[in-house]
Amino acid sequence: MFIYNISFTVAPAFLEEWEIWSKEYLAPKIMETKCFLSYKTLKVLTKEANQYPTYCLQFTAEGISNYTEFDSKFSSNIKQEVTDKYKDQILYFDSVLKELD
Repeated sequence: MFIYNISFTVAPAFLEEWEIWSKEYLAPKIMETKCFLSYKTLKVLTKEANQYPTYCLQFTAEGISNYTEFDSKFSSNIKQEVTDKYKDQILYFDSVLKELD
């Protein structure tokens, strides 16, 4: 299994709005691509001094080809939506993880 992880550091003034938006819009939109089997939302508990809250959305893919399809067909538009909506109030990065036996 592979996990597509998106980590978001959210300015406190936008936290409640982002939580609703990510749950009701962003995660369902990514799931609609049919590239992933499931997802979960996590909060990062460790943080540096003065760092804003950080959350992760993790999407499980059966194989790397599922992620590759998402990346080539959908990823850039979805990233642009996040940037357009939140500008510099949210910082994010993504990564792909492989589950080990």
